[in-house]
Amino acid sequence: SVHGPPGVGKSYFHLLSAQALYNLTEVGYECPGYHCPAYKIVFGMDYLAGEAAEQHVMLRNTLLSHFHAYKEALIVVEEFDKASCESRQFLRHLFLHGDQNTTLGLARSIVILESNTGYLELVHQLQVAGGRAKVRTEQLSSALKDKFFVEMMTMDCLSHVEANRMVNAVDAFVPFFPLEREHVEQVVVMHLRRLGLQQAKAGRLGVLYWTAEVVEFLAAKVYYEDGYAVEGASGVHMIVGR
Repeated sequence: SVHGPPGVGKSYFHLLSAQALYNLTEVGYECPGYHCPAYKIVFGMDYLAGEAAEQHVMLRNTLLSHFHAYKEALIVVEEFDKASCESRQFLRHLFLHGDQNTTLGLARSIVILESNTGYLELVHQLQVAGGRAKVRTEQLSSALKDKFFVEMMTMDCLSHVEANRMVNAVDAFVPFFPLEREHVEQVVVMHLRRLGLQQAKAGRLGVLYWTAEVVEFLAAKVYYEDGYAVEGASGVHMIVGR
């Protein structure tokens, strides 16, 4: 289970995981897609579906069909914290027992639950410790586990015992810290380098140069609160592009 605010690399993490599993080292591959077929991203809440019941059916059918097609799947449930009560019950049963109708098990599959739950706890731990290098990983993982348990108990859809079993089925609770100004500046440099390579390849320029002032100017366009980028680096691509 991975936790953190938007734009801090959670989606990039599972994309790199899929690429590593399929040993995709060359450019031009399609992933998710043809070159990593067992890698599937689903959403706890589908904003295109109008009713909770419809969302649950879509999620259930998508997961079951994918797990049946690929016995060694990599499934990512994004915005797991926004899943409906019925979907949470289904996911709990699937992760703990598989599909009992067809004896489907998930022992050889990887499931990543992604959510924004625990953001305030991450900020609190950073402030108390005095920096991410000083945060105790075990203590933070335990705090995220507690937050996950509370989240499972919301909407009164899982009993205390059911929520506890669901939490204990998760192998690791991984924090993705909010980004500070220096981290956003690093992302800006990455995008500038990529832009320079793209423009040079297209024959529009030779070499793209920039100064530290340019990086600081672009990073300042990101909105910060208490020293942290509210949306992480999710908007840096558009800022650099403009």
